[in-house]
Amino acid sequence: MSRITFSSQPEELHLRCWVQAVFNKSHPLGSKKRIFLGTELSSNVSRVEDLFTSSYNLTRQYTKPNHGFEKFVGQVNKYAKVIDVFIQQYPDITAVLWGSIRFIVQVAVEEGEQGDQVSEALANIVQSIGRWRILFLDEFWELDRIHAGLIKLYASIVDFLVRTKRFYSKSKAVRLARAALTPSREDFTLAIKNILKQAEKLEQDYHWEASFRVRELASQLQASSAEAHRLTRVTQHTIRTELSQLQNRLAVRGQDQVTKMTFEWLYASDDQKHMGCSEPQVGTGKGILESAEYQAWDKGEGNQLLFITGTLGSGKTMFSKILFTERRTTHGILYHIPTVVDGQAAKTTPFINFVLAHVLEYGEVAYQPNLAKSRDALNALRLLHAKDSAEAPFTQMWPILRNMLDYVDRMTLIIDGIDGWYSDASQEADAILEGLEDLARTSNAKIIILSRQLPNLRSYELRSCHIDMTDDLVQPDIVSVTSKKLQEKGERLSPQVKDGVLRKINMSSQGNFLWANLLVDYITSGTTTKIQKQRIEEFPWGLNSCYLALLNATSERLDRDELKLRQEIFMILCGAPVSLMVKQINVILAIRPSEKQLDEEELLIDPDGTIFRLCAPFATISRDGYLQFFHDSVKEFLFRDADAKVTDALGCNICYENSHRYLVLKYLSILSCPRYRDPEVIGSSLRQNTMTEEENASQIGEIHLNAYECAALYWAIQLVAISEPESDILSAVQDFLHGNQFVMWSEFIYARQRDNSRILETRCLLQRWYKRLSADLQSQVKISDFFEYPYRRLSRFYREGGEDKILQWLCSYRLGDWYVIAADMENAIETKLATLTGLEESLGREHPLTLRATTEYAKICLSSSKDLFKIVDILTTTVNIQKKVVGFNRIDVFLSLQILGLAQYYLCRFSESLETQSEALTGFLELLGTKNTTYMLSQLYYGFAQEGVGQIDGALSLFQSIYTNRSELLGPENGFALMAQVALSQAQRKLGALKTAKINSTTAYKTRKKNYGLTSFLTVDCLIHLIIVCRESGSRKEAQEYVDIGVELGGLDTLFERFCQIYHLRGLLQADAGKRQDAISTLREALCRSVQAGRDSNNRALLWLRLDLAKLLREHGQNDEALEVFDDIVTFKDSDSDSVKSLLDEPQPPKILVITEEALEFVRKGDQGKADSLLAKYSLVWKREADFWIPLGGPYADTACMLEP
Repeated sequence: MSRITFSSQPEELHLRCWVQAVFNKSHPLGSKKRIFLGTELSSNVSRVEDLFTSSYNLTRQYTKPNHGFEKFVGQVNKYAKVIDVFIQQYPDITAVLWGSIRFIVQVAVEEGEQGDQVSEALANIVQSIGRWRILFLDEFWELDRIHAGLIKLYASIVDFLVRTKRFYSKSKAVRLARAALTPSREDFTLAIKNILKQAEKLEQDYHWEASFRVRELASQLQASSAEAHRLTRVTQHTIRTELSQLQNRLAVRGQDQVTKMTFEWLYASDDQKHMGCSEPQVGTGKGILESAEYQAWDKGEGNQLLFITGTLGSGKTMFSKILFTERRTTHGILYHIPTVVDGQAAKTTPFINFVLAHVLEYGEVAYQPNLAKSRDALNALRLLHAKDSAEAPFTQMWPILRNMLDYVDRMTLIIDGIDGWYSDASQEADAILEGLEDLARTSNAKIIILSRQLPNLRSYELRSCHIDMTDDLVQPDIVSVTSKKLQEKGERLSPQVKDGVLRKINMSSQGNFLWANLLVDYITSGTTTKIQKQRIEEFPWGLNSCYLALLNATSERLDRDELKLRQEIFMILCGAPVSLMVKQINVILAIRPSEKQLDEEELLIDPDGTIFRLCAPFATISRDGYLQFFHDSVKEFLFRDADAKVTDALGCNICYENSHRYLVLKYLSILSCPRYRDPEVIGSSLRQNTMTEEENASQIGEIHLNAYECAALYWAIQLVAISEPESDILSAVQDFLHGNQFVMWSEFIYARQRDNSRILETRCLLQRWYKRLSADLQSQVKISDFFEYPYRRLSRFYREGGEDKILQWLCSYRLGDWYVIAADMENAIETKLATLTGLEESLGREHPLTLRATTEYAKICLSSSKDLFKIVDILTTTVNIQKKVVGFNRIDVFLSLQILGLAQYYLCRFSESLETQSEALTGFLELLGTKNTTYMLSQLYYGFAQEGVGQIDGALSLFQSIYTNRSELLGPENGFALMAQVALSQAQRKLGALKTAKINSTTAYKTRKKNYGLTSFLTVDCLIHLIIVCRESGSRKEAQEYVDIGVELGGLDTLFERFCQIYHLRGLLQADAGKRQDAISTLREALCRSVQAGRDSNNRALLWLRLDLAKLLREHGQNDEALEVFDDIVTFKDSDSDSVKSLLDEPQPPKILVITEEALEFVRKGDQGKADSLLAKYSLVWKREADFWIPLGGPYADTACMLEP
């Protein structure tokens, strides 16, 4: 044991528990369970990845599912870091444990049901080892009771491993013989139960010790109440906080890595971390706390919100802190909302993130089984919006939080400044308030809202317990706090001055805390008693007058350059949509828009000191370096009350648009600095975004980094806020949109989430802004070539003058991606083909990037469905090369398989598609996991193919699982969720579950109609699904209404197959109503349209229409006409012979038409084999296989499978 070193006493004690469990001396010498130190050191497990990789690779040899093994893999992954440390520190123990586990896993995966049981036992073992190592080292390592329980648990684990390894070490024949003589299943079951029993006993001991500590601390709190008259409320709050923190720490101890990453993600958007609010003084808040309204609410009468309203400066924020300190609940959350200025309401998402980050630390939320789906949904949003949790959509975040709040026990939630969420109105704020009202009614949560009075909030106030911070209520606190503050000034203020200040406050404060504080600070700064008395008389009433006086006073001591610098800083603070750090402001100040570069000699030498001196007392610097106004009313003063006096004092007019004009020029100048126009620097970003999947190494200079990110994220927001931009702004925008710097910006934004969605959102912003401009202003800037022009321009530079010729194709690669997200399919196909050709010439056909580009090209070609055979050939070749060149450790080959499987489905090669998607799913499972979107996409495609071969039950299960997962995680309007919902509705319809099918079809149709409009093929497909299910469920009137919508749609000429489906359904409804002749006319009209369009317009929908038309014609005795509709569907196999060619223009004989109809009926019923055999019998083939192809859809409606007329 001399090889082992200990980093701490807990580590040493933990090892001793293992030693006693493993090298168990209670077993007699010679016992098969007796392990001697050093006898099991043949294991070569050096890290948990070895165990994970070697065992998982083995499972790929077997097709039978092993759910126990999947659980085992999950637990290894969950505790990977803990186990790695364990392996490194305890090599002897590792030899016994991981050597045995590795051996058992390798044989258990092929042992069928019993192997599954053993694998599940291994999962429990890994979970126990990982979990209890964390708990033991972090808590309770000094307790003998926990030591004993841990030794018993570890001993039961070792016992199981030794016995199982010994059993599996024998040959299979011996094992089978032994199984016939002894109940091996019961043997395993007992061993597993023993592990679970010991773990449960240890869990009980752990929770007992945890609760004992909580009770012990609680008793300290109770004992302290006997001396409560000597303790301030703040001291009691400290004890409660310590108690709460211990409970939280015990509850979330051992949280997995995913939860920790979620915490970090949520806290990254924490806009409270640099709040500059002062702490409340002892003795304040009595007026509110002792009021009858507060007392009634605090006792729980009515279970209402508590609404506290007051004017600006009345001390709402300070009172919110008092209320937080005085709360009587276990949990407490206080959130301050920024003020609203000139219509720019604060965002609600940071509030949701802040509260979520807190409630996830509560034990009743962290381990609540009913919240597992909510936690999964939150993690999915983290992955989608990895760079910034503030970008996560409110519609998905708020339901998660609302659901979690129902499980929080005894919480006080205080929201200060809720008026900051309102401009004219805010649907998000209303949704939150309504949800909080419901929470207050249905739980023991205490919810307090502080706000200025607004018309939007009046209805909530009337339904709540309402306290208005009147002068009478607030004035005693103002006098009390001011008196204490004056006493603290000591000899700096004479008794006469102190009395004068209090008289002034009693006469003029009018319930305004802020005004009183400013008065004291202003008087104290007087250098003599005479000046101080003078200032008492001169100090104006009202905040704005007070601010003006302070502005004039501070301006007198600043020179011209300093005044200009202060103007710029105030511009930045007023116009920036987010709080900025001093170092960001320093860069913004030093940027020269005329030169588009940073003059480092213009950077402030002491930015913190200089900015504070210039901006005090109006702005302060938080502990983490953010500059902000000391009170929200300062911004209102500068914005709303910028009259001539204010303008004179500032030297400029700081209005809403002026701030945005200033910032947009600064931001565009930062983005356009020489470094970001340099093709070599941009080339590095292009390589990182296209040629590697690793995290980007930033190409932004160290000085620039924070300022560049701010400029990159907010330049467009600043720009679109300007209604009439001047020529210099339009010139800067034009230069940026068409220069190399745009490419640098685009690559920076893309690298944040590895998609172009934010870039597309920026284009949409600019398009709406551009439409509002006058014709003269529009002529000065061009946005129609957004993204396209700068990428083509830079690509041309790399081709003509650059040293690295590959970079031209990297530009082209990214441009092709842009065309896809911008839905410009014609340019997308052309650009991706050119990119592929260029990469093949530059890098070779087998380079990983070339292969990836090949897959991307094939994928985009699927949308046109013009040459599926070629696409399948391309993808098949690509897959084979990728397997050889790239291997299976990256997702490239599996992405190609996914698209290949989809192409096979469109070709109606359903069995091949199943096999291909199965291979893709295996790879995605190993590399991405079951909750990854790409994995689920292959599941969806697998379900399509299952439906194609008639496995409707299996397809339905997959569609239901995907829809439930995506809709719960990302919301019911998520595009992927909608795709699964439509597929689900079709499977339900085919299985006769018409009621649920109709609900799903209706919901999906309404959502897509709202999001995409009526003319999108996605919406039209939904409409067709809905018509079919309405007709089959007997709602023929509804079906007819939807058919009428479809018939009236413009643009169906470009979706001819959907036109055929709509007319097919229209005819069926006419037939259902007894109008059989009208039905025949309608169906014939669709066929005539096809004849007019040419032979290649024949399609899958028309094949089924022909069958139904023939049936209707025969009902009317038109047998010959019925056969004629099947003309030109098949041809002779040897159609190149002269004899056959001479008959191509002649009508086909009735016998051929009868065979054609019979073969089509086989295909319609899903029996492709019989159809092929029938045609082969008469040396016939389908004239055009593309007639049967399934078009790209959302998903495409299967009119082959529906009620006949």
